[in-house]
Amino acid sequence: MESKYVIPGSKIVPPLDTPVGNVGLSICYDMRFPELSLALTKMGADLLTFPSAFTFATGAAHWETLLRARAIENQCYVIAAAQTGTHNKKRTSWGHAMVIDPWGTVVAQCSEGANMVTAEIDLQLLKSMRESMPLWKHRRNDLYPKMTQTNSSSSSHYQESYQFGQVVVKSDSVFYKTSLTFAFTNKKCVVPGHVLVAPIRCSLRLSDMTSEEISDMFLMVQKVQCVMEKIHQATSSSIVVQDGKDAGQTIKRLENRGATIMLSDSINCLNFSLWSMAGVGVGIGFFERSISSPSSSEDALKSKEKKESGGWEAGLGKSCKESPLVQWRFLKERRIHKDIVLLQPRVFNEPDTAMPALSERLTRE
Repeated sequence: MESKYVIPGSKIVPPLDTPVGNVGLSICYDMRFPELSLALTKMGADLLTFPSAFTFATGAAHWETLLRARAIENQCYVIAAAQTGTHNKKRTSWGHAMVIDPWGTVVAQCSEGANMVTAEIDLQLLKSMRESMPLWKHRRNDLYPKMTQTNSSSSSHYQESYQFGQVVVKSDSVFYKTSLTFAFTNKKCVVPGHVLVAPIRCSLRLSDMTSEEISDMFLMVQKVQCVMEKIHQATSSSIVVQDGKDAGQTIKRLENRGATIMLSDSINCLNFSLWSMAGVGVGIGFFERSISSPSSSEDALKSKEKKESGGWEAGLGKSCKESPLVQWRFLKERRIHKDIVLLQPRVFNEPDTAMPALSERLTRE
């Protein structure tokens, strides 16, 4: 079995820019899974390639049918090199390498035995077919949202900064992005590890986002959440959406901004908070310490609060480890449940020294 000596890929490789168009890279067995070809086409592929080694039996039954289907549904050229000939008594390869145009017509095909054929790639034909039959515009993403993030971090173009409402996010604060969404660090973390995820295109409200942007953003939230939970050994996450001014939105853009932090009396908590929407920001934060109700009287607590300068908002830039009093003040003044408190950070953008490693891990996973 191939699985004994072949390692599966870990990510979709973006199409390569060549003189004959953007080439999407796949292999043999990949042609049986239309999702991959759809993802590559969405990433800009004009040609889909499938170097293969089909057996004689599967080739005779499925080879041409599968290749023509991939060409038609993606409106792409399909180029499929193929192994041919008898290897031993038990194994014979089908061969029949071919080129198929976006209409599904086989424009070139090798005959039996070792051969080579050439074909003309007409990108204008491809363009006109996509314009006359705009399948991507007609897709019902409201009924069947896209199945995967179609643009990985490595496929997106570099830019110096990103607009997050009235705030400019510098590129050195961005640790992961697609063509539609980016994840970045928070300048003043409510808790250690707090980050944000937002759509690249500014959107004031959730209703202003396209179904594709919404899908891509929350797929990234899910990915960042999984990795951050592993890094910080967290077991729970809260994802809160602030959609509009009356919901506490201060950045003039859709964002995931408010973080719901779970506090429990007399136990060590490693808490994870996600943020999504108003530029759509998804924030992730963590802290670890024992939090207990103060044993002092209410008057003593007020006396301590007076000594702490700047009010409760002054503690936003501090680690929760450094300012347990700030935690308790949050619990007192922003209480929405006995063990839940709403925190509202103000400023964004601080680079994180662990960001390169985090970016690499997100890309890998």
